[in-house]
Amino acid sequence: MVPPRTAPEVDDAQDQKPEPKGTRRVWWWVVAVLVVVISNIITCLVTIAVVRPTTTDTAANAPESAGAPPAEPVRNGMNPNQLPRCLDDVQTVDSATNEAFTVKVNFSEHCNAAWGKVERIDGRGLGNTIGIRIYPAAAPADSTTAQRTSERDATAAFTPILVRTDPTERLCVEGTVTDGARTIPAARPVCL
Repeated sequence: MVPPRTAPEVDDAQDQKPEPKGTRRVWWWVVAVLVVVISNIITCLVTIAVVRPTTTDTAANAPESAGAPPAEPVRNGMNPNQLPRCLDDVQTVDSATNEAFTVKVNFSEHCNAAWGKVERIDGRGLGNTIGIRIYPAAAPADSTTAQRTSERDATAAFTPILVRTDPTERLCVEGTVTDGARTIPAARPVCL
């Protein structure tokens, strides 16, 4: 008996047809696009890590942490508008109004400091002057401790800061405005 004929063994590699050039070209484009996208993502992440945008907190109003330098101490004569931490808790403690203006004493417990402010209500700032002074009530005539300012052609003015030396110290504010040749004083000193 004659053994049955079997088909010759065929190498699987011979049956595979080579990929057409168009398929290879598509794969190259897919790989190129992926490389570009991944490269851009990495560049973006590195840029964010290196050039981190600053936050709105400044050293003056950011809470003190273990790594942050301490904030500059508040001293007599400083501008309250340049101390955000003092403006965060400012309160008008007392005020008085007359025919031409309002005088106020503002206090920041955080900074343990006060400053005076005058706001004209007569609308006659142009050509006139505002004078304002804050002083310790115990020494109203002592010009070494008082803080004062004078503003011309203004509708409002404020004094520099006066720091309290102890928690019971009273600080007072006086103000005047001119209206032509006439000087109008505040109705009374306002104190904290």
